[in-house]
Amino acid sequence: MASYTPRLLALTLLVAFSVIHPSSSVPNETLVAICSKTYNPILCASILRGDPRTSSADLPELSLVSINLTIEQAANNSQVFVEFHDNTTDPALKKGFNSCVELYQLMEDNLDKAYHRSEGGDYRNITELVQSSNQAVECASALAINLVTIDALTRAVVSKCETSVSVNQYIARSKA
Repeated sequence: MASYTPRLLALTLLVAFSVIHPSSSVPNETLVAICSKTYNPILCASILRGDPRTSSADLPELSLVSINLTIEQAANNSQVFVEFHDNTTDPALKKGFNSCVELYQLMEDNLDKAYHRSEGGDYRNITELVQSSNQAVECASALAINLVTIDALTRAVVSKCETSVSVNQYIARSKA
């Protein structure tokens, strides 16, 4: 039974993609292959298919789309942490939020580098996506509070990083 689970999941995703989006420059089978390498293949597919640019993207464009989605999420998260920092009076929380603001600034720089590597076709060496994911986790760990909002923000950016990593690894393997 366990050996059928990955095949069944892949088949289910393939059928779902075919019904929902019958035409795409990147074949549905490719999206299934890309997303099957992530922790949550259905979320990966939702992230990619949720952007209208995906339906007409080839693989290099899909790399840029996935990184751009990650950049947008990181910018959103960064703004939220700036607002948390500015609106808290607790010194310990202020310090934690400041740490997050700094980490997200580094993350945004890393994601810009990843985008430029992708533009140059350097898919194999886009290490900045993993670094960015680690920075998001480090931010959440630096906070002495457990808020659903912070967890949701962290999961959103980590999921987008993971999706981007999978897209770029797929492209790097296909060009090898």
